Amino acid sequence: MPESHDKHAKRKATPRARHTSTPRVGGVGSAVEPEALEAARTQRARIQGRRKIAGVAVALACVAVLAIGIALALGQAPDSASVSQSASTKAEAAAATGPTTVSLSAVGDNLIHTPVMQTADAAEGTMDDGLYDFTVLYQGIAPIIESHDINFINIETPMAGDEKGFSGGEVRSVSNAPVFNTPSDNAADIAAFGFNLATTATNHTYDMGLEGVLAMNEIWAEHPEVVVAGTYSSAEDRENIRVFEKNGITFAFLAYTTAVNDGVPDGAPDWAVAFVEDDVITSEVQRAHELADCVIVAVSWGGEDYTDIAIDQRKYGQFLANLDVDLVLGFHSHTLGPIEWVENRAAQLAPGEAPHRTLVTYSLGDITGNMPKAQNNVTGVFTCDFVRDETGGVSVANPGWTPCVIHFSGGGGYTVYQLKDYTPELAATSDIFGGMEDPIGWIKDFTLQVIDPQVVQVSL
Repeated sequence: MPESHDKHAKRKATPRARHTSTPRVGGVGSAVEPEALEAARTQRARIQGRRKIAGVAVALACVAVLAIGIALALGQAPDSASVSQSASTKAEAAAATGPTTVSLSAVGDNLIHTPVMQTADAAEGTMDDGLYDFTVLYQGIAPIIESHDINFINIETPMAGDEKGFSGGEVRSVSNAPVFNTPSDNAADIAAFGFNLATTATNHTYDMGLEGVLAMNEIWAEHPEVVVAGTYSSAEDRENIRVFEKNGITFAFLAYTTAVNDGVPDGAPDWAVAFVEDDVITSEVQRAHELADCVIVAVSWGGEDYTDIAIDQRKYGQFLANLDVDLVLGFHSHTLGPIEWVENRAAQLAPGEAPHRTLVTYSLGDITGNMPKAQNNVTGVFTCDFVRDETGGVSVANPGWTPCVIHFSGGGGYTVYQLKDYTPELAATSDIFGGMEDPIGWIKDFTLQVIDPQVVQVSL
């Protein structure tokens, strides 16, 4: 493993004290089931092997990219001249090579409550040694992540620097909202696991103040393989729209939040966190279209525990569709939300011309967390393809949903399972689903109440 990716190299000699708090549900979650732990160790070994290979591949890719004049450094936006192609050139390339496809997976809130943090602590070895292995949390969806080109995750809880002490949801704020500071090991493990697209703009972004936001940006800067948007280090950084390329298709990525808990700190600059503002979004999306074939926007919106489409989600889902955004990845409610195609209502169409359609995922749920309700622990992985056809155009196709379950028990730790792997025997041990007569049936019914199988292929 390259030195820059050894997440523990600088910390083994000086482990830090940890903050703890009473879990919201069940026991402390400090133990990890042996099968899950062994699977996580096997997965981590595969990850480390892949990263060595990936390092060589990235170097070769960079040489190739420089040779054709396209900046491919993830998280850095080239200027429009460096990525623009004429429609005829794209069409000629598509006709010569056939359709090009890029696959995407997306999961929701990475919500690191204290007992979730303790699971990662136990998975790494000795408790309270300041070292963590968060890959055990995501082990159940590893096959999906490994098989997709782009893998999105919402960084719900900030990583503001280990020296500040960790907070897994303790109430410290004026409004009595929970406050988080997640170990920086989580960033390293997210990157190693294969997530390569992330947003840091959530209602918790300012939990540790402006200093915490800037520290989080520095932590993510150590993982350039992950394209991160939503928080920024300077006015110039905010102007730098994130553009990346996969399989000859260029993508622009933008991220916003509708609010932050306790408001913006005094003296915080406008550029530090991207908020939902009509004029700003319009300008940035227009610039993004100039830079890329496809525009992806992530938004923290809606209300917690809300499975219907909230007013602000409906408003801004349509607003983004009117700007011809290709895919909207929504989150924040800690439960599933509908997925819809939304047509551009503002377009001036020629006779017979179809309007552009935007695929909007209103809420992807949580991918991990210690939330108390059954609906909070029914989750999934959204997938789709971006396809360049023979004309050179790129469209979103094949939307899919793989239902998943967040599982935890008083002595069993936290992890996510695909529903197809979640047995009645396992569900019987869950702090959440153990008391249900037919938990698997309930999870299926709830998923289908929210996710329309006529819009999205649901893999039950």
